[in-house]
Amino acid sequence: MKILVIHPYGIGDCLFMTPLLKALKKQLSPECIDVIIGSRTQEILQNNPAINEIFVVDKDKWKKQGRIKTWIEKRKLYLRLKERRYDCLIDLSLRKEYGRWLAALRIPKRIGFNHRGRGKYLNYNLFLPPEGFQGMHVVEFYSQLGKFLGVKVEDKHLQYYIPLDAEKKAGEILNASGIENNEKIIAVVPGSGSSWGKDAYLKQWPIENFICLINKLGEDFYFDVVVILGTEEEEPIGERLKMGIKKKAINLMGKTDLNTSAAIIKRARLFLGNDGGMVHIARSQDIPLIAIYGPVDPDVYGPYPRSENAIALFKDNLKCRPCYRGFKYNKCLIHDCLKDFTVEEAYLQLQQKHFLKNLVI
Repeated sequence: MKILVIHPYGIGDCLFMTPLLKALKKQLSPECIDVIIGSRTQEILQNNPAINEIFVVDKDKWKKQGRIKTWIEKRKLYLRLKERRYDCLIDLSLRKEYGRWLAALRIPKRIGFNHRGRGKYLNYNLFLPPEGFQGMHVVEFYSQLGKFLGVKVEDKHLQYYIPLDAEKKAGEILNASGIENNEKIIAVVPGSGSSWGKDAYLKQWPIENFICLINKLGEDFYFDVVVILGTEEEEPIGERLKMGIKKKAINLMGKTDLNTSAAIIKRARLFLGNDGGMVHIARSQDIPLIAIYGPVDPDVYGPYPRSENAIALFKDNLKCRPCYRGFKYNKCLIHDCLKDFTVEEAYLQLQQKHFLKNLVI
């Protein structure tokens, strides 16, 4: 059997499909499992032993280079896929454009989700209501697709295999920043939400709250240094955080690629960050983590598998949450669920969920 999986979305969503990939590889022993992914997630899957070949779709590049070059690249990709002669397609894109395009490959078994009629090119599908994923985690939804191939996904842990050269590079960067190998670090991501574009701020807890929470944790637990991670565009946020906290801190925003950031997180004693891909990288490495959630439902998109050492914090008792439904943000005119979420409320939730009692830094 030859299997093609398509998933063109962000870091977290990409990691959510890795338990399914692992189960497919283990239980079916297929000749190959190939994937079509977006350009931002290639590093996540490069070392995954379940995957044979990766095809990257760079939509940003396609928009910039013009229609003719884009058409040529699409045709080359189509011909490569056609040569592979796949037996099964698992389409996690939830988009007609991929279904229509891939239907031309005449893959016999086409599996995915039927959301708002977008599954018309699939012959095996699970129905999704207009609200999209709800009631259980995305990992569980993806895992359910295995039933069409007689596969049961039992190990739900996210899979991210960090290359050794990235771990070496991470150590060199930390050492060059004055951090010794035996020092205890916590990794902090105060930005995130880049896949939301101009609305990324909606997923970001106020930086003043991060400062207060880190200082509070520093009073109750001993750690040596705070390592701040994120993109180059977020670097000013990191500087504000660095200036506000009492502990030693280094701002590496924009100075590490995804694999190196993941290797730094793997070395950390604690991860703290906003809802985003880095949360799920930390979870894949089984790092104790605190994730701050706003418009998005953590029961569906939160740290997974659930654990007492992986906590999602959010403003509770708001009937309007979550504002993210049907795969889009529905602007809330009643509350700002992140700005209204205080440090005191966050710390109380950490206590109530027994996170602090079990935390060893």
